[in-house]
Amino acid sequence: MLLLGSMHAEERLAAFLLNLSQRFEARGYSRTEFVLRMTRAEIGSFLGLKLETVSRVLSRFAQDGLIDVNQKHVRIVNPDGLRLIVLARHLGSRPLAPLEGHRRGIHRAFALRAALGPLIGRQRAAVHFERRARQEDRHRARHRADGPEAKKPSV
Repeated sequence: MLLLGSMHAEERLAAFLLNLSQRFEARGYSRTEFVLRMTRAEIGSFLGLKLETVSRVLSRFAQDGLIDVNQKHVRIVNPDGLRLIVLARHLGSRPLAPLEGHRRGIHRAFALRAALGPLIGRQRAAVHFERRARQEDRHRARHRADGPEAKKPSV
């Protein structure tokens, strides 16, 4: 686990959930669905956060589509998104600001995944960059066809 003292609340909680997920998997349980045996206050004490901060960050993760939370039952929907939250700051990126709404969270996760492609998966990043290159090629071709060269004077 990374040093918690240098992490923001979102990064601490994301690292905690990922670590818990790995521990459950090592014991033969589901990696994505588990029951938190600790209260929010105990999690906060463990991570050096206030109870309110833990609740707020868990709610934010749920709004962003990273996890589903129902009381103590947690389901990790987007583990890559949680990894990106933890890795972004340590790779020189600025810390993630609170996200507003689900759509914005999805776009930020895709942008970060593309930026951190070598760490998350080269193939996913390659697919993203290929798609982006095709879009740019179509855009250029469309504008070339509409440009001044396309409008030749008729004789």
